Amino acid sequence: MMNPQKGVPLDIAIIYDPTDESKLKSNNRCYRDISMLLKEFYKHPDDYRLAYFLGQSYCNLKEFEKAAQYYLKAIKNSSAAHDKAEAYYKLAQQYELLKDWQKAERYYLDSYNTYPSKAEPLIRIANHCFFAGDLQKSYDYALKASNIPCPHSPIVEKHLYNVTRHDILSAAAWHLGQYEIGQKAVEEALKSDSENEPLKKRLQLFINKQHELATMNNE
Repeated sequence: MMNPQKGVPLDIAIIYDPTDESKLKSNNRCYRDISMLLKEFYKHPDDYRLAYFLGQSYCNLKEFEKAAQYYLKAIKNSSAAHDKAEAYYKLAQQYELLKDWQKAERYYLDSYNTYPSKAEPLIRIANHCFFAGDLQKSYDYALKASNIPCPHSPIVEKHLYNVTRHDILSAAAWHLGQYEIGQKAVEEALKSDSENEPLKKRLQLFINKQHELATMNNE
C-alpha cells in the first residue's frame, strides 16, 4: 500500500473497503425478499423495519440508489434514535458506494450526531479522508472514534472498534509526527489482531522512531 503522499511506502493493514458491505445473497433470494417486503410495505408505509429491510435487500443487489430511497423512508419512519442513526449510517454507505462522498459524509455525520455512542460513522470518515490524503482530518476523526467505548450489542461491527479505528489512527499519526499516540494506537489494534504482520511492522517503525528521537535528545 502507498501513502497518500506520492511515492512514500507505508506498512499499513487498513483499512475499510466499502464494497465489503455488499457481499451478496443470491439474486433470486433477494428478489423474492423484495417482493414479499413490498407487499407488506404497501399496507404499512410507515413501518421502519420494512423500509429498512427493503433498503438492505436492494443494497444486496447493488441497486444502491433504490436502497438509498428506502433508507430515507426508514429514517422518516423511525422513532428511536438508535434506529434513525442506523438508517442514516446505511444511507451514507450507499452514497459512498455511489462515489458521492459529499452526501456520504453528511449522512455519516447525521448518524453520529443522532447517536454519538456509536463510533462507526467517524471511522468511515477517517478511513475515507486517509486515502483522500487529508491526513489531519483522518487523524482527528480516528482519534475521536478511538475514545468511544465499544457498545455491548450483537450488531456492532467489532472489527472497526477493535482494530480498524486504531489502525487508521496509527497510520495518520505516523505521517503527522504524533509518534506516541500512534504507537499506543497500533498496540491497541494488535491486542485484537496479534498476528497482523503489517501492524507488527508498523509497531517496530514507531519503536525505532521513538528510540531515534530519544537518542537525539540525549546528545
